[in-house]
Amino acid sequence: MHAISDLSKVLLDLAGTWVGWVKGSASRSYFEVTNDVSKYTKAEVFNGIGKRTRILHRFAVSSQERGGTDLARVLRTFAAKFFTNEGNLDILSLQIPVFFSKQPHDYHSSVHSIDYGIPDVFRKTSFLAIDTFELNNKEGEKDFARFNYRTEQGEAYLTSAEAAAIQATDFDYFIRDLRVYNAAEEKNYPSWRLEMDVMSYQTH
Repeated sequence: MHAISDLSKVLLDLAGTWVGWVKGSASRSYFEVTNDVSKYTKAEVFNGIGKRTRILHRFAVSSQERGGTDLARVLRTFAAKFFTNEGNLDILSLQIPVFFSKQPHDYHSSVHSIDYGIPDVFRKTSFLAIDTFELNNKEGEKDFARFNYRTEQGEAYLTSAEAAAIQATDFDYFIRDLRVYNAAEEKNYPSWRLEMDVMSYQTH
């Protein structure tokens, strides 16, 4: 009953609107294999150095309606859909290293109490896995892995004063930065390095 009561408070806080991950921006890109990880997985998408796979990304700011601010002190998320020859692979990540709550009754208090900081645009934010995947190699050996995206632009954060100054004139700061940067004549597109945190099946 306590969990139902807490979740009801969340619904009352958000009554009359849907704000889960409404505000965001999407882009098309590709993933390129740069290291041999065949000892961990037989998945075609991750094997063959130089292999490229089409991806659709979605960047979003939580708890914001369309027209809301990009500069709120809330979570950012990064969703990637890999269009592989073996089917679609979806990986969802947040800007924090672990999903903040596994218990429904903790959700309401967590949302209202955790300070996530304010990154300076999506390009300068690393995103860390929510889900743990089970991997299998060609020999049938199993491992667990979490996929993390590390920004190659260098991580950067805004102070509260800097965020307030930007917000005074530009609610779409994150999205506008992504669009302007991607449209640059030099085609110097942002990039992230996909890393795997691996734990052996036997260790688990």
